[in-house]
Amino acid sequence: MRHKTTKNIVLTAMLAASLTAGKLALSFIPNVEVVTLFIVLYAVVFGLNTAYSAALIFCIIEGFLYGFNYFIVLYFLYWPLLAVLAFLLSKKTQKALFFVLYAAGMTIFFGVLSVILDMLFLARSLNPSFFAARYMSGLIFFVVHTVSNTVLFAAAFAPLRAVLNRLKKSYFVIGLV
Repeated sequence: MRHKTTKNIVLTAMLAASLTAGKLALSFIPNVEVVTLFIVLYAVVFGLNTAYSAALIFCIIEGFLYGFNYFIVLYFLYWPLLAVLAFLLSKKTQKALFFVLYAAGMTIFFGVLSVILDMLFLARSLNPSFFAARYMSGLIFFVVHTVSNTVLFAAAFAPLRAVLNRLKKSYFVIGLV
């Protein structure tokens, strides 16, 4: 039992580190990231506890790297939610196309949620016309984010899931929850 717990702790730490490393590796390209792909993969392959914990650790690390500003609220809301929904949806289907569409939808939701939080923290108002103006001002970034995540998921989700499933079988005889 202790061996399994140790493996789970090490796995969670490695996955959280890969989220941070993946984000940093692509940080020079605005709104292109692998965090969405990795969290969804981790939830689908390794289960909710592991993916959720890795997402929370990632959020904490982001706070230490960039400061605990209002954006961290977005991270603590969005990334764990992404893991929970991906895990629940993986119980219904394993089709890669479904997860491509899920990623596109959740990336759009990320943009909407970020504008709402901007409005609450910066403008302290939920005025619809301000929302529209704020969203439109960042539209090019939201489009790049959504298109890049959709393309990345279409190209990498299925092969990476296969690799992670093989690794899971090699290192974890008993499945994770």
